[in-house]
Amino acid sequence: MISLRRASALTLAMTTLAACGGGGGGGGGGANPIPEYIAFTNASFAADSELEGRLLITGAGAAEIRALTGTLTHNTRALTALTDGGANSLTDADGDDSGTWTDGTITFQPDSNQTGTYGFAALYRLNAPTDSGSVVIGVTLDSADIPVTNTTTGGVVYTGEALIDGSTDAGGAGTSLSGSGNSRVTVDFEAETVDLVIDSIGGGVPYTSIEITGMAFSGDRTAFEGGTLTIMDGADNVTGTLIGGLVASSAEGDFYGIDGNANPDEVGGVFFGEGNTGEIYGGFLAD
Repeated sequence: MISLRRASALTLAMTTLAACGGGGGGGGGGANPIPEYIAFTNASFAADSELEGRLLITGAGAAEIRALTGTLTHNTRALTALTDGGANSLTDADGDDSGTWTDGTITFQPDSNQTGTYGFAALYRLNAPTDSGSVVIGVTLDSADIPVTNTTTGGVVYTGEALIDGSTDAGGAGTSLSGSGNSRVTVDFEAETVDLVIDSIGGGVPYTSIEITGMAFSGDRTAFEGGTLTIMDGADNVTGTLIGGLVASSAEGDFYGIDGNANPDEVGGVFFGEGNTGEIYGGFLAD
């Protein structure tokens, strides 16, 4: 059995690469052959893929983001050691049922609010006795496959979706900030920065967009974190009006798969902003 992030030469010759559907082309390039990765839902090959993602935990205490890792065996759909570094660790050797894995205590299932179709990543929900939350998960990249140059000025643009939750009152009694919208992620592989804009938000929310700017590549360049969160209503910054003075905020995400231009095929992550009166948080995925 193959046990690598990307498949062997034999598997590569047989695998059809999922194309980037939202403007992810135009970054890395180069003279070397483009490596190929097995799509998240592909069950045709006796091969393992390393998974990586982010778990957003919200609730009575302060919001927290944890890194998720695990191993997916494609042909059996077995999930091994999906771990968040905390209390949760899930192994389901029997494979998934319509995309869901469980060990009888912890359940890992697709987020029914996802509307887009992606090759290498997905929005999920982790339900556990403790520390449940929203998840972005997918087939992670080797650091060597992350581009170091842009062929599009200013970086590569990915478009997709975002799911948002929150309230002007941290206890949930205030005006709802929850909705879904479009995500636009700009990745500058030279400056090693990531910027996110979420707009076209439904649900009748009292704002028009969320911006998270200045996220920076982290670790081995396959992930990113940080940034400054701003809630906008048109040209006006309404962060303080809606959630009060910002007490804490963070965003983290990862790159998934690879496209025909040697760029990551997809990008996704989670974020939160906690003010002294309200809170806003969510997840995004784009290709």
